[in-house]
Order: sequence, then structure tokens, then C-alpha cells
Amino acid sequence: MIALFRLVHLAYWRRHPIQTFLPCLGIAIGVGAVVAIDLGSRSTVSSFRRTMEQLEGRATHQILPGAGALDGRLAWQLKERPDVAAAAPVLELVALAQEPLRIYGIDPFAEAGIRQLGLDDLRGSSDSEFLPRFLAEPGALVVSARFLRRQGLQVGDEFSLAVGALRRSAFVLAELPEKAGNLEIPDNLALTDLATAQELAGRSDVSRIDLILRPDADLDAIRVLLPEGAALSVPGGRAARLSTMLAALNANLRALSYLALFVSLFLIYNALLLAVLRRRPQLGVTRCLGATRRQVAGAWLIEASAMGLVGSALGCALGLAASRLTLHRLATTASDLYGYVQADTVEVVPEVFAKASIVGLVATVLAALWPAFEAMRTPPAQTAHRGAVELAFERHRAKAPWLALPFVAMLAASLGLSSPSPTWGYVAAVALALTAAVLAPPMAALLLDAGGSGAGRWFGQVFALANRNLRTSMSRTGVALAALTVALSMSIAMGALVSSFRGELTQWIDQAVRADIYLTPAAARADRLSATLPEEMITELLARSSVVALDSYRGLPARIGNFDTVVAGIETDVYQTRSLPMVIEGPRPAVLLERLRAGEVSLAETLMRRHDLHPGDTFDLTVEGISTEFSIAGVHRDYSSDRGVILMDRAPFERRFGTRQCNSIALYLRAGVDIDAEVEALQRDFAAAYALMIRSNRSLRDQALMVFERTFSVADVLERIGIAVAAVGILSALLAMMLERRRELATLRALGMTVRQLRAMLWIESTLMAALSWFFAVGAGTGLAWILLRVINVRSFGWSLPMGVPWEAWLVNLGWSLLAATLAGLGPMWQSEKLPLALALREE
Repeated sequence: MIALFRLVHLAYWRRHPIQTFLPCLGIAIGVGAVVAIDLGSRSTVSSFRRTMEQLEGRATHQILPGAGALDGRLAWQLKERPDVAAAAPVLELVALAQEPLRIYGIDPFAEAGIRQLGLDDLRGSSDSEFLPRFLAEPGALVVSARFLRRQGLQVGDEFSLAVGALRRSAFVLAELPEKAGNLEIPDNLALTDLATAQELAGRSDVSRIDLILRPDADLDAIRVLLPEGAALSVPGGRAARLSTMLAALNANLRALSYLALFVSLFLIYNALLLAVLRRRPQLGVTRCLGATRRQVAGAWLIEASAMGLVGSALGCALGLAASRLTLHRLATTASDLYGYVQADTVEVVPEVFAKASIVGLVATVLAALWPAFEAMRTPPAQTAHRGAVELAFERHRAKAPWLALPFVAMLAASLGLSSPSPTWGYVAAVALALTAAVLAPPMAALLLDAGGSGAGRWFGQVFALANRNLRTSMSRTGVALAALTVALSMSIAMGALVSSFRGELTQWIDQAVRADIYLTPAAARADRLSATLPEEMITELLARSSVVALDSYRGLPARIGNFDTVVAGIETDVYQTRSLPMVIEGPRPAVLLERLRAGEVSLAETLMRRHDLHPGDTFDLTVEGISTEFSIAGVHRDYSSDRGVILMDRAPFERRFGTRQCNSIALYLRAGVDIDAEVEALQRDFAAAYALMIRSNRSLRDQALMVFERTFSVADVLERIGIAVAAVGILSALLAMMLERRRELATLRALGMTVRQLRAMLWIESTLMAALSWFFAVGAGTGLAWILLRVINVRSFGWSLPMGVPWEAWLVNLGWSLLAATLAGLGPMWQSEKLPLALALREE
């Protein structure tokens, strides 16, 4: 069979390289999408993990603060213990200096080899004044080299920082080396003395204490020394939490990346089946010369494997090239949703390339099984009769509904399972797509039959010829129709998901964003929960004659079991008159707010579904290391984070957690006050003392929608990839038809058909294929949209979205399908103009 492949199949590849390359390109696009998403999602977490590991250094344990502030002097007490090798206090800040800058306040005398960040090299340099200046000069920072290059800064330059809402000035004392030993220094990093960091932040506590404990350390004895709520934990918790938070997003993007590979299965199947039909005379000759059925089938499978290897190799290269863009988009999305996530290095993982290549190769071989069986079972006497193939298709057409029954059963079984995992939702989506793929060709034949009788009278003979050509070659074009139907249905479903989410988000924003002006710390762009506004700002704002009401918001990180969430204090009195919450379960909004004032809480929808909690239930919430039981008054709709937000009235919130600082302030202005003028006045009045983002209602809405668009940008790219693969399938089918119909087309030209009419006929054929596929995809895509909205989305993120008629998605994908068909038809149209009539008419 290897000799048969070398003598027959490779010779065909050399004569028709485009027909061979197109299916390889389809595989490459599918494998490339898988590689890019996998590398991007892995690198986002692993890059963040590497940064955290280097910043945490050799620490074996960490002390994290609890209900009160963590005093850095505890480190010196612990250092006196014989089982503690090192104890170093750390104050970590994420400031804003044009871009996020992670500032690490450390005590250089307590580090004792915990961290290797290049500071030791600077301390040991010939500059004897470095350490005294590092310890004594206000605002002295040692900054990473890449950050300085991007900002155009040099040693000695001053620059401004936003630390929370505070406007600070700092200067570059020295430049961190790009590597310390064999470790790369994290980007966007600045080191400073602990006292300097505390002065910049306006606080006297520390973020944590890093410990190196000896193997015989008494952990219980150490815990006794800790303040209330403080926890003794092992490093790596933040990277693990980020991985958990991104898990649902990455799983959904990874599933979508397999869409392109799934569609490329149809392309491989289509290309090889067309090749079998195209090479039937060649098959007859090889069989007559002694090739066995097993050798024929083996040669076709070797050809498919070679295509799979070439396509997978090309796909790995494409995926690697696209992975940096994917990494950037995923890191931006993670930063929008969860706070600053630094990820700038693509981690090349051989396992990802191996997995994607194996999947691509196996998928190709599976897609080639039926074409190989078709080549094997074709009797040599029938290989020259093209009509026998179409007759066989007509016989199989009546069986199509029965062939679809297993997929319908799989669809019903998957939807009937009550599992909380979204996996069965994806199984249902694949079953529905396969059902559409099986039924699309016979349904297309029925529609072409129905339109064929009057096509000539209504649309002209050229249209009638195009209609007849498609109808009489369904064995060649049917799989291309199925591939495009699947691609368009997936695209319609994604479009409906995004459209529904956008509409629901807009409605939620209209309800939630009611104030005229919003103030947040400038550093909130990099550190959403830790950046706070000073308490005195509330008094200053209420004293302004233009302000009629003020609502403050304060969020704290919290945990329900092992799940990270946020608990927030709100001014329910202002909510009651200005902005009622969108209640999903529980009493009406006014009653819900009354119960919040009594100390109960309201859960976000995603928390209700994830933990199966409902109004009237109680649950334990851990905040700052202390667990408290709360009673649920109701469930509200919230799209600010897939982690969910627990709402409390501000008064019991302050009693429980003892903080009056807030993350943001919403201002309601008196009637007649010009909002834009007031924004300018606030910026002018507070610019000297504070670093703030002051935005109008309209500006905040636009910002929220921009974050939404960024979040779904990768999904949009994957939609286009699916359509691109299907367009390659149309092109492959049209080129195969062009090669097989050379004599027919030459006869039409000899009988008087002009080049313009020939081009029109080919364009109509490609357009008809796209229009029929879109027609079938409307039904299948709407069903897939329902599965995405009501099954996969609910199980992945906990959000239930209303299912409306996706008119926009239908029309957008109609445009995309027609464009793809037009572009795919350009090649055959161009070839038709160069058709050698005399040579084509002499072909036998």
C-alpha cells in the first residue's frame, strides 16, 4: 500500500497541489485555534504563577492578615524562634504610573535569602550610598528595566504615581537587572523600603509576612502568636485562585477552539470523498492491475495521515504565532474581571503541541474512513460511470432521517441529565450539529428539486443551469453544504449568545448605573478591591451644593467554602429612592432592602446556582479569616463578576468588618446641574490632593460595554475561524467540480455561453450553497443558542439569560456566508476564463 501511495497518490498531489493543500489548510486552522487558546490560557496562569513564585521566593509559609491590620513587627518576634529561619514583612501595592506597577515594600535586613530580585547585586555594588539612600530617601524606588524603557525613564528621574486614590511622587533610585542569577526579574516591578511603601500607601501595616520554617517547626505554636483571623498558609494561593477563577472562561474558549477542528472534519471528509469520486477511473486501473481492496483502502488512509501530519505541523506554527495575541487578550480579560494580572510570556508547552497534533491526526484519519471504504468497495467495472455515484446518493437520501436518529437520541439524553457540569451541554451541542450535518444534504436536494422547475422562467437559464449542476452533483457538494451549515450554526449560536448577553447587560447597567457621576481611585484600574477612597472625601462631597445624594460602595474579598467571592456594603437608603436591585428570587426590592438593613444579605444569581442557596437559607461567609453566618433575604441579578457579589447594608457591614473606607462613590446631582461641568469642577477641586477617575453616567456605561466587548473578543475570532474553514470547504468543492466538469464547461462555451455567463453560473452555484447552508443553520443555530444560553452558560457561570429571536445573528451570518461563498468562487471563476476549449473537448 505504501508503494501504491507513492506511485499513484503522490503523483496526483504533484498534478493538483491546490486540491491537496486546501484540506491541509483546514486542519491547520483547526489545530492552530486549539494551540493558540491552550497556550494562551496556560501561559496566562503560568506567567502569573512564575511572577508570584519569584516574588514569594524561598518562603515556605506566609502569614496573611485577618480582621485587623497585620503589624510588621510580628516578623521580628517570630525571627527569635529557633524553628523560624527567616521572617520578612512585605507590603505589596499595585500603583498606576501610566500602566500598572507592582511595588514591593521590603525590609532588606530581614530578607535573609528569601527573594532573589537583584537587590543584593545593587547592595554589593561599588555605590556605597545605595543602601542608605534606599532606606532613607522618600519615594526611592528600584524599578525593573523593561518598565523604565517603556516609560522613557532613567535613573534619577522623578515620576508620579497613583496609589489607591493618593497622588504620590517617586524617583528612580536604581534599575533592577533583567536577570538575577538564572531567574528573570518580573516586569512592572519596583522594590522599595518597607517604610517608604507605607508612606506611599498612607498606612502602617503590611500585606503579609513571608517565613522560611525549619522542618521541625511547631505550626500550632506559631498560630497562637497570630492576631485574630490571621492565617498561616503556604505560598501559591493567589495563582491557584486565579486558575480556578479562569477555569470556566478557559474551558469555554477551549471548547470553542475545537469548533474549528470539528468543522475541518467535514472538510477532510469532503476533500477525500471528492478525491475518490474524481479518481474513480484511476481506481479502476489500479484494481485491474492487481491492487487489492485492502491496499486501496490503506493507500487512502496513508494519504489522509500525510494530510493530517502536514496540516497539524502547519497548525502548530500558526497557533504559536497567534498565542501571543491570545495571551494578551486573556490577560486583559482576567485583569478586567479579577484585578491586575501580569502575563507577558508565552510558555511553549510541548504537551499542547503533541495533544493538538494527535487530535488533528486522529480526526483526519476518522474523517477519512468512509472515503477509504468507498474507494475500496467500488467495483472496477463501475469506476468510469459517474452517474452510479449520484444514484447511490439518491438511495442514501431516503435513509438520512434514520441516520440522524442516534444523534437526536444523544441530544435528548444529554439535555435530560441534571449534571451541574457544562460537559453534557457541549455533548448536546455536538449532537445537534451532527444532526444538522446529516440532514442538510438531502434537504438541500429537496429544495433544489422544488425550485428547479420554474428557475428558468423566473431567473433565467444561467440560474437554471446552476441549480441543475448543484442538484446533479450532491455527492460532491453535500458534505461542503454540511460543513458550512455546521460552521454557520455555531456562528449564529455564538452571535445570539453575545447579542443576548449584551442586551441583558445593557438592561442591567440601565438599572444599576443610575447616579450622575462616579468617583473611583485611579489605581482601581490595576487593583479593584484594594484601592480605596479616604473617609473624609464623603464629607467633602456631601458639602457640595450640587450634590443631593451620595452612595458609597465598599467590597471585601470573601469566601464561601473554597469559592472566592466579594461582599459589598451599600447605602440602602439611597438605593431605595434611586436604584432598586433587580430581584430574581425573594421579596420585592423595597422589602429586600428593609431586610438588608436588618442584617440579612442578598446573593448574586451565580452564587445561588453554584451553591444551591435560596432566600431563607443560611450560610457561612469567611471574610479576613473570620467566618460568620448570614441569612439570605433574596437573590439579585449581577453581571459585574462571575464570582458574584453579596450585598449588605452599609451599617451592619461596618459593624461586622470595621471599615468606613469605600471603593467608589456615586453622586446624584440636583436638577438642572450640568453633569459635564460638574465633572470638570470635581477634577479641578480634587486634582491636587487625590488621583481619581471621575466619570459621568454615560462614560461609565461606555466603559462597561467596552470591557464586555474585550471579554468576548476571543470568541468573535473563533467564530470567524469556523466560517473560514467552511469557506475553504466551499472552495475545495467548487474546484473539484471545476476539474470534473471541464468537458461540460467547454461544451457550454463552444455552444455560445460567454465568459460572463460562465462566471455568473459559478457565482450562483457558490451563492446557492451558502444560502442553503444559512437556511439550515438558522434552525440549528437557534437550537444551539438555546443550549448555550440555558444549559452551558448557566452551568459554567451561573447566569441565566433570556432567549430571544436572534435576528441580528441571522442577518450578520447571512452576510458572512455570502461573502465567504463569493471569495471561494473567485478561484473557479478565474480558472474558467483560462479554460482551453479544444483540449477540454478532446478529453476522454
